[in-house]
Amino acid sequence: MPRPHEHPERPFTDPAVVPSLYADRNRVDRRSNALLSAKIHGSHVAHTAADLLLSAAPAFATGRGDLTPVLGDIGCGNGRPTRTLLDRFPHLRVLAVDASAAMLAEARSHLTTTRPHVNRPLFLQGDFHRLPLADRTLGAATAIFCLYHSVQPAHAIAEIARTLKPAGIALLITKSADSYHELDQ
Repeated sequence: MPRPHEHPERPFTDPAVVPSLYADRNRVDRRSNALLSAKIHGSHVAHTAADLLLSAAPAFATGRGDLTPVLGDIGCGNGRPTRTLLDRFPHLRVLAVDASAAMLAEARSHLTTTRPHVNRPLFLQGDFHRLPLADRTLGAATAIFCLYHSVQPAHAIAEIARTLKPAGIALLITKSADSYHELDQ
Protein backbone atom coordinates (compact mmCIF):
# COMPACT_ATOMS: atom_id res chain seq x y z
CA MET A 1 0.00 0.00 0.00
CA PRO A 2 1.23 3.54 -0.62
CA ARG A 3 2.40 5.70 2.23
CA PRO A 4 -0.03 8.44 3.43
CA HIS A 5 -0.11 11.45 1.12
CA GLU A 6 1.98 9.63 -1.48
CA HIS A 7 -0.63 10.61 -4.10
CA PRO A 8 -2.05 14.00 -2.98
CA GLU A 9 -3.43 14.56 -6.49
CA ARG A 10 -5.53 11.37 -6.10
CA PRO A 11 -7.29 11.63 -2.73
CA PHE A 12 -9.43 8.55 -3.38
CA THR A 13 -6.42 6.26 -3.11
CA ASP A 14 -4.56 8.03 -0.30
CA PRO A 15 -5.14 5.96 2.86
CA ALA A 16 -4.64 9.04 5.02
CA VAL A 17 -7.33 10.98 3.13
CA VAL A 18 -10.00 8.39 2.28
CA PRO A 19 -11.58 8.32 5.79
CA SER A 20 -12.14 12.07 5.66
CA LEU A 21 -13.93 11.75 2.31
CA TYR A 22 -16.78 9.96 4.11
CA ALA A 23 -16.71 11.51 7.56
CA ASP A 24 -18.99 14.45 6.79
CA ARG A 25 -22.62 13.58 6.03
CA ASN A 26 -23.19 16.78 4.00
CA ARG A 27 -20.22 15.97 1.79
CA VAL A 28 -21.44 12.41 1.27
CA ASP A 29 -24.91 13.69 0.38
CA ARG A 30 -23.44 16.20 -2.11
CA ARG A 31 -21.39 13.45 -3.76
CA SER A 32 -24.31 11.00 -3.90
CA ASN A 33 -26.66 13.63 -5.29
CA ALA A 34 -24.09 14.72 -7.88
CA LEU A 35 -23.73 11.15 -9.07
CA LEU A 36 -27.49 10.64 -9.28
CA SER A 37 -28.15 13.97 -11.01
CA ALA A 38 -25.42 13.26 -13.58
CA LYS A 39 -27.27 10.13 -14.67
CA ILE A 40 -29.28 10.88 -17.77
CA HIS A 41 -30.89 7.55 -18.68
CA GLY A 42 -31.25 3.93 -17.70
CA SER A 43 -31.93 2.19 -14.44
CA HIS A 44 -30.41 3.08 -11.09
CA VAL A 45 -27.16 1.18 -10.62
CA ALA A 46 -28.52 -0.84 -7.69
CA HIS A 47 -31.42 -2.10 -9.82
CA THR A 48 -29.00 -3.00 -12.61
CA ALA A 49 -26.81 -4.85 -10.10
CA ALA A 50 -29.82 -6.78 -8.79
CA ASP A 51 -30.88 -7.65 -12.35
CA LEU A 52 -27.40 -8.94 -13.16
CA LEU A 53 -27.28 -11.05 -9.99
CA LEU A 54 -30.70 -12.47 -10.74
CA SER A 55 -29.71 -13.40 -14.29
CA ALA A 56 -26.55 -15.11 -13.01
CA ALA A 57 -28.23 -16.91 -10.11
CA PRO A 58 -32.04 -17.20 -10.46
CA ALA A 59 -32.19 -19.30 -7.26
CA PHE A 60 -31.23 -16.20 -5.27
CA ALA A 61 -34.74 -14.84 -5.83
CA THR A 62 -36.46 -17.86 -4.31
CA GLY A 63 -34.08 -18.93 -1.59
CA ARG A 64 -34.11 -22.51 -2.82
CA GLY A 65 -31.37 -24.78 -1.62
CA ASP A 66 -30.23 -26.33 1.60
CA LEU A 67 -28.34 -23.30 2.86
CA THR A 68 -29.28 -19.66 2.56
CA PRO A 69 -26.55 -17.97 0.54
CA VAL A 70 -24.80 -14.96 1.99
CA LEU A 71 -24.44 -11.88 -0.21
CA GLY A 72 -21.60 -9.57 0.77
CA ASP A 73 -22.14 -5.95 -0.22
CA ILE A 74 -18.50 -4.86 -0.09
CA GLY A 75 -18.05 -1.10 0.24
CA CYS A 76 -21.75 -0.72 1.10
CA GLY A 77 -21.38 3.02 1.74
CA ASN A 78 -24.62 4.63 2.86
CA GLY A 79 -26.62 1.44 2.30
CA ARG A 80 -28.83 2.55 -0.56
CA PRO A 81 -27.71 -0.16 -2.99
CA THR A 82 -27.82 -2.62 -0.08
CA ARG A 83 -31.50 -1.75 0.41
CA THR A 84 -32.25 -2.60 -3.21
CA LEU A 85 -30.43 -5.91 -2.89
CA LEU A 86 -32.38 -6.73 0.28
CA ASP A 87 -35.66 -5.87 -1.45
CA ARG A 88 -34.87 -7.98 -4.51
CA PHE A 89 -33.43 -10.95 -2.60
CA PRO A 90 -35.42 -11.27 0.63
CA HIS A 91 -34.30 -14.88 1.12
CA LEU A 92 -30.60 -14.06 1.17
CA ARG A 93 -28.58 -13.13 4.21
CA VAL A 94 -26.89 -9.85 3.39
CA LEU A 95 -23.63 -8.71 4.93
CA ALA A 96 -22.99 -4.96 4.55
CA VAL A 97 -19.23 -4.29 4.70
CA ASP A 98 -17.46 -0.94 4.67
CA ALA A 99 -14.07 0.32 5.82
CA SER A 100 -15.58 3.58 7.09
CA ALA A 101 -17.24 3.49 10.49
CA ALA A 102 -19.17 6.64 9.57
CA MET A 103 -20.53 5.12 6.37
CA LEU A 104 -21.41 1.88 8.14
CA ALA A 105 -23.32 3.87 10.76
CA GLU A 106 -25.13 5.73 7.97
CA ALA A 107 -26.02 2.42 6.30
CA ARG A 108 -27.25 0.96 9.58
CA SER A 109 -29.40 4.02 10.25
CA HIS A 110 -30.78 4.08 6.70
CA LEU A 111 -31.57 0.39 6.57
CA THR A 112 -33.19 0.12 9.99
CA THR A 113 -35.29 3.24 9.32
CA THR A 114 -36.49 2.25 5.85
CA ARG A 115 -36.81 -1.48 6.56
CA PRO A 116 -37.72 -1.81 10.25
CA HIS A 117 -39.36 -5.26 10.24
CA VAL A 118 -37.91 -7.16 7.29
CA ASN A 119 -34.71 -9.05 6.64
CA ARG A 120 -31.97 -6.93 8.12
CA PRO A 121 -28.39 -7.12 7.01
CA LEU A 122 -25.47 -7.84 9.26
CA PHE A 123 -22.90 -5.03 9.42
CA LEU A 124 -19.15 -5.50 9.40
CA GLN A 125 -16.39 -2.92 9.32
CA GLY A 126 -13.54 -4.07 7.10
CA ASP A 127 -11.14 -3.03 4.38
CA PHE A 128 -11.62 -4.78 1.04
CA HIS A 129 -7.87 -5.48 0.92
CA ARG A 130 -8.18 -7.61 4.10
CA LEU A 131 -11.78 -8.70 4.46
CA PRO A 132 -12.49 -10.09 7.93
CA LEU A 133 -14.21 -13.14 6.46
CA ALA A 134 -13.24 -16.77 6.20
CA ASP A 135 -12.42 -18.30 2.83
CA ARG A 136 -15.44 -19.45 0.81
CA THR A 137 -18.02 -17.64 2.95
CA LEU A 138 -20.07 -15.76 0.35
CA GLY A 139 -22.42 -17.08 -2.30
CA ALA A 140 -22.13 -13.71 -4.02
CA ALA A 141 -20.38 -10.39 -3.54
CA THR A 142 -21.06 -6.94 -4.89
CA ALA A 143 -18.60 -4.06 -4.89
CA ILE A 144 -20.49 -1.07 -6.22
CA PHE A 145 -18.57 2.18 -6.72
CA CYS A 146 -15.82 1.43 -4.21
CA LEU A 147 -12.87 -0.17 -6.02
CA TYR A 148 -11.60 3.18 -7.28
CA HIS A 149 -10.35 3.72 -3.71
CA SER A 150 -7.68 1.06 -4.23
CA VAL A 151 -4.25 1.71 -5.69
CA GLN A 152 -4.13 -2.07 -6.12
CA PRO A 153 -7.60 -3.06 -7.33
CA ALA A 154 -6.35 -6.50 -8.40
CA HIS A 155 -5.47 -7.16 -4.74
CA ALA A 156 -8.94 -6.10 -3.58
CA ILE A 157 -10.56 -8.24 -6.28
CA ALA A 158 -8.44 -11.24 -5.27
CA GLU A 159 -9.52 -10.72 -1.67
CA ILE A 160 -13.18 -10.65 -2.68
CA ALA A 161 -12.60 -13.83 -4.73
CA ARG A 162 -11.06 -15.51 -1.68
CA THR A 163 -14.31 -15.03 0.22
CA LEU A 164 -16.48 -16.56 -2.51
CA LYS A 165 -17.69 -20.14 -2.42
CA PRO A 166 -16.87 -22.27 -5.47
CA ALA A 167 -19.11 -21.04 -8.30
CA GLY A 168 -19.81 -17.88 -6.27
CA ILE A 169 -20.64 -14.69 -8.14
CA ALA A 170 -18.79 -11.38 -7.93
CA LEU A 171 -20.38 -8.27 -9.37
CA LEU A 172 -17.91 -5.38 -9.50
CA ILE A 173 -19.10 -1.97 -10.66
CA THR A 174 -16.78 1.01 -10.64
CA LYS A 175 -16.14 4.48 -11.97
CA SER A 176 -12.97 6.46 -12.56
CA ALA A 177 -10.93 7.85 -9.68
CA ASP A 178 -11.56 11.41 -10.87
CA SER A 179 -15.36 11.14 -11.07
CA TYR A 180 -15.75 13.68 -8.26
CA HIS A 181 -12.83 15.91 -9.17
CA GLU A 182 -14.91 19.10 -9.31
CA LEU A 183 -16.53 18.40 -5.93
CA ASP A 184 -13.15 17.85 -4.32
CA GLN A 185 -11.74 21.27 -5.27
